[in-house]
Amino acid sequence: MISSNLSDFIDNINEYLDRVEGFNEMLILKRKSTKGSVLMSLTEYNSIMRTLHQLQAEKNQSRINESKGKKKIGNVMDKPSLN
Repeated sequence: MISSNLSDFIDNINEYLDRVEGFNEMLILKRKSTKGSVLMSLTEYNSIMRTLHQLQAEKNQSRINESKGKKKIGNVMDKPSLN
C-alpha cells in the first residue's frame, strides 16, 4: 500500500497509476481538509466485489462456516503435493 498527498499525486500521476494498475497496489490519497481516498486497480476492485458477493450468499457462508468448524477440530485432509 502506498500513500501520497494530492499535489504529489497530480505531479506524478502516471507513475502512481502504473503502480496501482501494474502491481495491484492501493494508493491512499490524502488531502488536508478531508479524510482521504483510496485508489485501486479495476482488477483489485472486481476481485473484492466478487469476494463480497460470494460471502453474501447464504449457502456459501454456511460452507465456509462448516469448513472452519472442521478445521478447528482437525477434521481436514491435506491435499497431495503436485511435485
